[in-house]
Amino acid sequence: MNHLGIGLPVFLIQIAGVFGLLAIIAVPVVLIWWVLRGSGKRMFCLTCGSISETRRVMPGSLAIEVVAWCLFLLPGLIYSLWRHSAAFSGCGHCRSRQVVPVTSPVVTLDDLRRAAPSPSFRP
Repeated sequence: MNHLGIGLPVFLIQIAGVFGLLAIIAVPVVLIWWVLRGSGKRMFCLTCGSISETRRVMPGSLAIEVVAWCLFLLPGLIYSLWRHSAAFSGCGHCRSRQVVPVTSPVVTLDDLRRAAPSPSFRP
């Protein structure tokens, strides 16, 4: 019991406040992740010639980001903001930005034949 004579209910209200605060922070983060994630569309890569689903590609290094956060708050924040703002949907194989829809006029029938596995190919 605390000095006001109120025990368990105040503790429960404080816990609810903490979880409410976490929910207020977590919901926008999840929504931003949902918007920024890779589109998952099947695209043709002009760099490597593969047909694959796109994926989210971030420049830089996760290891450098973790070290920057552990050692210094401001450089870690700046590095994280740069990495996440420069993210893009790239090729699932080579991480290139040069991807176009398979139905694009840039993609020729020969490109599609080269990208498709041959009949003798067995994984």
